[in-house]
Amino acid sequence: MQLRMAKAGMEIMGLYGQLDPKSKWVPLKGRFERQYLWQTGLAVGGGTTEIQKNIIAQRGLGMPRG
Repeated sequence: MQLRMAKAGMEIMGLYGQLDPKSKWVPLKGRFERQYLWQTGLAVGGGTTEIQKNIIAQRGLGMPRG
């Protein structure tokens, strides 16, 4: 959900959303840019949702590998 919100914020801000937080033209002190990068990293680091679902099915529900 946070990644979707960060993406929406980046789309609303357009190219200004990609500015460095130290820039004088950056809106909202670069919060959208920082949140977008952080959430994208977490999504990649945690694995894809399909892999996460497979792990939950195997370990949590005891389902066989498939």
